[in-house]
Amino acid sequence: MKGQFDEVVVVTCEAEIQRERLKKRDGLSDRAIDLRLASQMSLKEKEKLADLIVINNGSIEDLIREVEALILENNWKAK
Repeated sequence: MKGQFDEVVVVTCEAEIQRERLKKRDGLSDRAIDLRLASQMSLKEKEKLADLIVINNGSIEDLIREVEALILENNWKAK
């Protein structure tokens, strides 16, 4: 992945928050959440591949502010 992109940004959150969001957004049972998460690369593995990590434990508004700050700090522009 590193060679394919200029930067890799991973958005992550605490495991319990991830589970709560899946339950609320998709209406999944605990078993379905376990199966879904087991089929994916773990958040810790994804974080190891990242150049930058955004912690998303708060609201959508918090995430937007964090991403906007990241864009400004890194002087990113659309290509």
